Amino acid sequence: MHELELSFVEYIGFYELLKLLQHSIETINRNTIKAEILKLYDIEKTKAKSVLEACDSRIAVTTGMWTASN
Repeated sequence: MHELELSFVEYIGFYELLKLLQHSIETINRNTIKAEILKLYDIEKTKAKSVLEACDSRIAVTTGMWTASN
């Protein structure tokens, strides 16, 4: 969404904010975040495949491209 790099979680200011919001928070790093993202991706992919496999009707996938001048 905001295109922040995964190492953002290692910035001291971000950690201090989390510590302020949740005192018992443990430090995390970009490798932990990457592993969690990949785990969530696999879970959601499995769910999507299950839904599509259970569908008796046909499915059409379409794409579109557009540009906007800013």
